[in-house]
Amino acid sequence: SYGLAIVKPAEGRTQDVVDVLNAYVESEQQSMEHYLEDQYQIAAAAKVATVPTGEVVMVCCENSDAVMNAIKTALAA
Repeated sequence: SYGLAIVKPAEGRTQDVVDVLNAYVESEQQSMEHYLEDQYQIAAAAKVATVPTGEVVMVCCENSDAVMNAIKTALAA
């Protein structure tokens, strides 16, 4: 249940990218819900966000909050 994406959408396509990445996260959550508890917890904590610089970021890993914050900081630099 690990995944990381940083996508710069074409103009007017941000919501499409958000929808696809959210669908991926939901799929991972459903796949792991009754299979591997530790992997389900990782998928359940996944984050999808559009950052101020315009990229859509998906983080599905351990420490997802810290990883998301580090990516946001790096993209803003």
